[in-house]
Amino acid sequence: DPVRLAPAVVAGLRSLADHYRICRGWTFTQTLDSLAADIVCVQETKANEEGRVPPELAHPNGGWTARFAFPKRPKRVG
Repeated sequence: DPVRLAPAVVAGLRSLADHYRICRGWTFTQTLDSLAADIVCVQETKANEEGRVPPELAHPNGGWTARFAFPKRPKRVG
């Protein structure tokens, strides 16, 4: 079977999770499941260090495994 890939560029993981929580009443795991993909690639444009990713988004339930790559020198925001 082919691997199903779902790419997304978002302004923030929180905004993605909040959108589906507010509009559909879904958890972040339900949002990921709704994509019907084997791999979901999210380019998060605001998280520049591991401590800024909320635990419920960094470690979703339901069999999902999260991997993150952060810049060597975090970009200063503000």
